[in-house]
Amino acid sequence: YKSLIELNVIFAKADIALLGKTVKLTAQDQTNLTALFAKKHEVLSTPNLSEERKKVVIKSIDAKLRATLSSENMAKVDANPELLKQLTQH
Repeated sequence: YKSLIELNVIFAKADIALLGKTVKLTAQDQTNLTALFAKKHEVLSTPNLSEERKKVVIKSIDAKLRATLSSENMAKVDANPELLKQLTQH
């Protein structure tokens, strides 16, 4: 069985692959976002996570995603609300 950390990285890489279908990511973007998305999966899978805490985490992920991607790439993500929701909330 894989550890939870390994599973979160696998889920994060799936997020990267999904994002990569819409925007071109540099190796550095992929590294930064893999860490971000792994943390997202770790936190959002916390048992009994309050809705308030969940909202804070989602806002933080959104802000970090915007800080990492170029404005051109972020515009492509914003144009696809389902993608943005997948990347920040699931």
